[in-house]
Amino acid sequence: MFPWYIDDLIILDTRNVFYIFTTMFLGIIPSIIGSLSTLIIGIIIDGLSINILAEAFYVIIPILVGTILKHKFKKKNKFLDYFITGIVSNTLSIFTYLLIIDYSITSLDFLLFGLIYPVIYPFIVLIINGYTENEHLRKIVQENNIIIESTLNSVKYIEIYAIDVNYNYLAFNNHHRNQMKKFYDNKLIIGQNFLELVTNNKVKNRLKENLDKSLSGETNTIVIEVSEYGNKILKETYGPIRDLKGIVVGVCVYSEDVSEEYKKRAEIEYYSKYDSLTGLFNRNLFEKSIKKLNDISDISIIYFDVNGLKRVNDAFGHLAGDKLIKTVSNEITSMLSMYEAKIYRIGGDEIVSISRTLTNVDKLIKDIKDKLFNTKIFHLPISISAGHAIKKSDESFMDSLLAAEELMYVDKITNSHSIQKENIDSLIKTLHDSEVETFEHSNRVQRLSNNLGKMLNLSFKELKLLDLISKLHDIGKIGIDQEILNKPGKLNKMEFQLMKRHCEIGYQILSLVYDYSIIANDVLSHHEDFDGGGYPRGLKGEDIPLKSRIIRIVDSYDAMTSDRKYRKALTKEEALKEIEDGLGTKYDPVIGQKFILMIKKEAI
Repeated sequence: MFPWYIDDLIILDTRNVFYIFTTMFLGIIPSIIGSLSTLIIGIIIDGLSINILAEAFYVIIPILVGTILKHKFKKKNKFLDYFITGIVSNTLSIFTYLLIIDYSITSLDFLLFGLIYPVIYPFIVLIINGYTENEHLRKIVQENNIIIESTLNSVKYIEIYAIDVNYNYLAFNNHHRNQMKKFYDNKLIIGQNFLELVTNNKVKNRLKENLDKSLSGETNTIVIEVSEYGNKILKETYGPIRDLKGIVVGVCVYSEDVSEEYKKRAEIEYYSKYDSLTGLFNRNLFEKSIKKLNDISDISIIYFDVNGLKRVNDAFGHLAGDKLIKTVSNEITSMLSMYEAKIYRIGGDEIVSISRTLTNVDKLIKDIKDKLFNTKIFHLPISISAGHAIKKSDESFMDSLLAAEELMYVDKITNSHSIQKENIDSLIKTLHDSEVETFEHSNRVQRLSNNLGKMLNLSFKELKLLDLISKLHDIGKIGIDQEILNKPGKLNKMEFQLMKRHCEIGYQILSLVYDYSIIANDVLSHHEDFDGGGYPRGLKGEDIPLKSRIIRIVDSYDAMTSDRKYRKALTKEEALKEIEDGLGTKYDPVIGQKFILMIKKEAI
C-alpha cells in the first residue's frame, strides 16, 4: 500500500485511491463499510484523538470523490481519468490532513503525492478494471449464449441449423437434432459434416445446391414436397452468415413443415371454386364466369331442378337430401361429360349446365330424367325438372339463363303432379311388397274403419278418404330402419322414439302430392290420444281430426288381435276390454263405444 509514516498511527498510503475506485466500481456501501472498519480499529488502538479525526477525513474525502467521479467519467482515455483522480484525491486528502495535523510538506512529499502515486494508481486500477470488464463480458456472452440456445430450442416445429463453408455444423436446435435422429439415425455434434450424415442422395444434392447458393451470398427460400419424409411439404430458407468484414463464413437454414398450412390453403382455394357436397363448380365461380360468358355466343344452357328435395329432407333427414343431390349431380355429370359441359350447383336444388351448342337436347334431357327415375332414394324414384335455352350473340347470358329457368318451371308444373303421384304409388307398393304384415294390417284397418265410418254416418266422400287413410296411415314406416321394424323383441326407449317418427314422415311424403295432401294431417295425427298423451303433437279431444280418432281405435284393435314378433295376439274379448279401459284417455269415448258395439255385433 506504499505507507508513509508521519507520526504514530498517522500513515499516508494508497488507501485513499482504493476507496475512490471501490466507490466507482462497487458502489458507496462497500467503501463505507471498509472505511468504518479502519476507523474502528484506530479507535480501539488509540482511542478518540485528533489523529482519528484526520484518519476519518483521509478516507471520507476519497469516498466523496469516487461518488462524484463515478457519474462524471465517460471519456475513452481512462488512464488520464484515473491519473486526474489520483491527483485530486491525494491533494484533497493531504490538504485536509495537514489542516488537522501540524506537519510541513517537503519536496519529497510533493513528488510522492503529486506525481508518483497518481502515475502508479492508474496502472493498478486499469488492471483491476480490465479484469472486472472481462468478467462482465464473459457473463454477458454466457448469458447471450443461453438466450440464443433457448430461443432456438423454443421453436419446436422448425429445424434451425448453421454450417460453415465446409458444411460442418456450427449450431443446431433440438428439433433438427431429433429429425436427423429419426430419418438418419445420427447423433449430432458440433463440427460434424452435415452432408456426410445425409444418406439419401436426392435429398443431399438438393441441400448442397441450396447451401452453395447461400455460400455465394444469396438468400433463397424454397417450398418443396419431399416424399422421402412421408409426402411432407417443407419451406426451407437459406441465408448466408457473414463476419464483420462482410465475408460469408457459413449458412443458416430454417426448415419448416408447412404441410398443414398448404393443405388448408388448398382447401380454401378448392372450396372457392367447387361445391363441397357434389364436387360441381359452385355459385361463387358461376357468378365470376358470367362476364366472360356474355362475350361468347351459341352456348347451350340447361337449368335443372331437383323435385321434392325439401320434402325428402323433412321426411328422411338432411343426409337423405344430400344423397339425393349427389346422385342427381353424378348422373348429370356422367351424361354430359362427352359434351365437355361445365356444371354448376347454383342453389340448394338447382344445377346449371353450360356447354357448346347441343343437338337433340330434348332427348338428352329425357334420357337423364329416365335414368334418375329408375334410381331410387329411400324407395322413391328421383324426379327432376329441366329447361333449355341457347345464348345467341345478341343476347346477354343472364337473359338466356332466365329463359332456361322459366322453361324449367313450366316442366315442373306440367309433370310434377303425375310424377309425384307415381312416387307415392311406388312407395306404397314397396312398403306392401316388403312388409306383407303391413299390407294385411292396412286391409283389415280399411275394412273395420269403413264399417265404423258408416255407423258414424260419414258421407261417401269422407268414407273414401277414410279408406285412403287406412291404406296409407303407416306409409311413413318406409323411412324407419328395417332393424327397428323387424326387431323380434320390444323396442327400447330410443328405438321407440325413432319409430314414432313414422307419423311425421308419412305426413311429409303425402304432402308432396295434391291427391294425397288432403289426408296428410289425418295420417300425422293417427297416434294422438284423446287426453293429449299421444304423439307427435299431443293434441287433445276434438282437436284431433275425426278420421284420425277412428283410425286410432281400429289400428290399436287390429294390432292387439294380431300376432307380433314379440308377443301372441289377444283374443277379441281381451282386446275390446283394453279399448274399453282406454275410453276417455287413449280413445274417443263416443267412437270407442260404437266400435265395441260393432265388433260385438259382428261376432254374433
